[in-house]
Amino acid sequence: MWNSGDLFGCEFVAPVPNAAISASLLQNPIERPNAAPPVAETPPPQDSGYAAAVVDEETTDRARLPLGTRALIIVGSSLLAWTLIIWAIARSL
Repeated sequence: MWNSGDLFGCEFVAPVPNAAISASLLQNPIERPNAAPPVAETPPPQDSGYAAAVVDEETTDRARLPLGTRALIIVGSSLLAWTLIIWAIARSL
């Protein structure tokens, strides 16, 4: 397994034929509405020997929380952390 930023992949001994990928997609019990056929990504540099993973932008965007919610979680978490740090220091005095 490997990852590079938002890309993830795995290394195969031999390339997976397009027919095998198409067959597995046809046998997939999960229905994907408005799904486009898989698009081959540009492979990483030859020295790595890894196959590139296809990142579905729509799925990535749906999985993310809205910016305001993420900011609220970050600010809330940092306030909680600083409160605990100050409480621990005040308790030790």
